[in-house]
Amino acid sequence: LRLRRYLIEQVPEPEPEISLIQGHYTNDKNKVRAQFLSWVSSLPRVMRVHRTFTPSICFVHPDTITRAFADEPPKQRYVMDFFKEFIGEGLLTSHGKKWSRDRPLLEELFTSPMLRAYVTNYVTVSETMVGQLKQRCARGELVDAHDCFFRVLFDIYMRCGLGVTNDSWTDAESSAPALYMTASKFMSDATHERLGNFAVHNNFIFYLTAQGREFTRQLGIANGVADTIMTERRQAVKSGDGGFGYNMLDTMLKVRDEDDRGLSDGDIREHIATFLEAGHGIATAALQWMALYLRTYPEIQEKCRAEVQQVLAECGGLENLDADALSRLRYLTQFVYESLRYATVVPYIVRRLEKETTVDGYVLPAGTSVQILVYCLHYNPTVWEDPERFDPDRFSPEKSAERAPNSFLPFGIPLRNCIGRS
Repeated sequence: LRLRRYLIEQVPEPEPEISLIQGHYTNDKNKVRAQFLSWVSSLPRVMRVHRTFTPSICFVHPDTITRAFADEPPKQRYVMDFFKEFIGEGLLTSHGKKWSRDRPLLEELFTSPMLRAYVTNYVTVSETMVGQLKQRCARGELVDAHDCFFRVLFDIYMRCGLGVTNDSWTDAESSAPALYMTASKFMSDATHERLGNFAVHNNFIFYLTAQGREFTRQLGIANGVADTIMTERRQAVKSGDGGFGYNMLDTMLKVRDEDDRGLSDGDIREHIATFLEAGHGIATAALQWMALYLRTYPEIQEKCRAEVQQVLAECGGLENLDADALSRLRYLTQFVYESLRYATVVPYIVRRLEKETTVDGYVLPAGTSVQILVYCLHYNPTVWEDPERFDPDRFSPEKSAERAPNSFLPFGIPLRNCIGRS
């Protein structure tokens, strides 16, 4: 243990610890950005930081990331256990044989026919959003951007994920989709708050609190809604009342592995919750930032608008928009990537080394907690020219071809990157 501690302490730390409990991390949200920028400016490759009592070796350069993560170290179980409380053993939290079996089956959710069907739902839900915004603007009302994008993405998920046609703008609060939306948001928010509060990391203590008791209640509601929808779809298909549709749930009901085994109801419920957590909450934050950047940089907004209008004219209007047309929105794609770099919505990736690894001359023992500080990576001045400047042209085909692997990681790292990255 002394040798292990000695080896880890050879890695430099960015600054003195704030306190024994906080470690290096500030609790002031207004200072987080400045803190990360300071860290990566002084230590642009690897650093040692503490949160609570645990040291973690953090990598912020593509070279050190490639070396440290070459053997695909497993996810940090301690962090993932918090998310397991409401999403179970989905792709985000599972590992080993379960993950290896389920991942190829779930790739079927993102085939070309599926993506083409999803686009139709994107258009329908987006048109509803535009109509709602026009009505509110006509009445002179302020619009909560987070609530707006949260509803849009939830409606898209209900249609593409569960095959449920709903409208969160007008549905009654007691409707099944509305209850599921409220429960999912509560559990996600509670989990992220809990991660930052060491006092409730223990399950026994957490579930004694008012938030913990409400978490249990909301989990029961979410699971009940998901089970009802699954049962209805199974019965509909079995009775011949419509075949399998182009949505995630129907696809998960029919996929089979090489041994002709499908996914259990428990598996499906966990994957439903995982896709909602990973693809909804994170995407809501990303869309908020993108809207802000379009407003902040009108010249970029105009280039995006001109490209969209050109592609719509080429494909014959919004009703003919499909996945092929979306692939021609090249500058808009560059804008999306630069937004994900500039406002990193997944700020870190946590793993644990399974074997001794040497990086930049530092010997890291097996069992060491390691992280990619994605925010620092995306603002590393040795990787990105003028990183604090917002510039979609960084992601032009020419510049992207010159960039080192693992320089841009908004979707995680191979092998376990985001299944819906495309």
